Amino acid sequence: MRRMIGRRGWLAALTGVTLAACSTPPAGIYPDLGFAHRDPIRLAVARIEVVEQYRPPGVAPNIDHRVPQPPLTVMRRWANQRLAAVGTDGVARVIITDASIVAEPVQQSGGVIGLVSVEQSERYAARLAMAVEVEAAAGRGRADAVAERSVTVLEDATLAEVEDAWFLMVERAANDLDRELEANIRLYLEPFLAR
Repeated sequence: MRRMIGRRGWLAALTGVTLAACSTPPAGIYPDLGFAHRDPIRLAVARIEVVEQYRPPGVAPNIDHRVPQPPLTVMRRWANQRLAAVGTDGVARVIITDASIVAEPVQQSGGVIGLVSVEQSERYAARLAMAVEVEAAAGRGRADAVAERSVTVLEDATLAEVEDAWFLMVERAANDLDRELEANIRLYLEPFLAR
């Protein structure tokens, strides 16, 4: 009888561990941040190239390589989805000069207030900078844009909450960049826009 209870006990414990493993929520699944829903900007050039001047350091304080949608990936996607080459000569270069997210500690309260309150513990600052340069028979031109966003998280935030904050920050910065770059392309590269 003792043996049977022991086996049942182990079976119950094993089942509990298995059920606990099954009930763990999956890591955050995020949609691709893209621009396919926007009309492409038609440029009178033969081809479009993407030049990545920014290289993710991959070490602290940079965390752009850890976010669900790295800015560099989103900016490449912008070039592929927002620009269309519809001409017969020339080239448009999309130059990614910055796609960084940096983690910065936040000064916390000391003493009793610091012990009894939940405070902001980390600030994340995103900076997206990109240019579109055109060289064609009609001449040369350039349009630039920069977008900056930041977010702070509470010291007791879960990893899922932190990743959600990163995702929203990148999404908002990418939308800011899209708006500014389109406006500057229409202003500064007007001779190269296909009619």
